[in-house]
Amino acid sequence: MKAVAFATLALLAAGTTTAYAQKSVDDLKKQELKKIAALEAKTKAARQAYFKKPKDPQAKAAFTKAAMTEAEEVLVAQSLDSKVRYPRSLRLYREIVRVEPKNKKALERISLIEGIYKSLKKPIPM
Repeated sequence: MKAVAFATLALLAAGTTTAYAQKSVDDLKKQELKKIAALEAKTKAARQAYFKKPKDPQAKAAFTKAAMTEAEEVLVAQSLDSKVRYPRSLRLYREIVRVEPKNKKALERISLIEGIYKSLKKPIPM
């Protein structure tokens, strides 16, 4: 009888822990998506400022920094499927290279992502 009661309590505790863990994971995903949305807004504003004054080195630096931050966050975001995060971050890295052709980090990341697509024998998004 005690064993049955103990087993029942253990199952209830496990179910509660699992539900709590799932809630925590869902909360983390929401936080991550919220962070990415904020970074996207910052990149958009920096992009607009840069295209208004393309000769302004501060606008250029602000855009490349914002886009790089967003691209890095998107690339590692567990809340986004790889079908979303790889093309999205690749697009951002390519945009950085158009603005700053010698950006080493962006060039390395482009190569990394394209290598992933090649290893999977999938077409590289344009």
